[in-house]
Amino acid sequence: MIHLRIFNTPVQIKPAVFFLVSAIWAVATGLDLYWHPDHGFRSAVLIGFATMFLLILVAFGHPFAHIFIARFAGTPMNEIRITVTQMPHTLYA
Repeated sequence: MIHLRIFNTPVQIKPAVFFLVSAIWAVATGLDLYWHPDHGFRSAVLIGFATMFLLILVAFGHPFAHIFIARFAGTPMNEIRITVTQMPHTLYA
């Protein structure tokens, strides 16, 4: 597990998440090359990166937003756990 702190809230990330992110980037790049062969490799890699970035932002942005809202509400979180096999867990006291 990789351990981080975001606004003093512990965040645990399994390293396999980075392999999933790489796979999403590769698949999005491959699909762009397949569907739009006129784009070229460099453009396909950029489109793949943008796709991966937006998907990760949506998938992990929601639990990270809980950090801000929980602090604003006065009940800070204990921890966030991010794994490949399950949705991100937000743990409260």
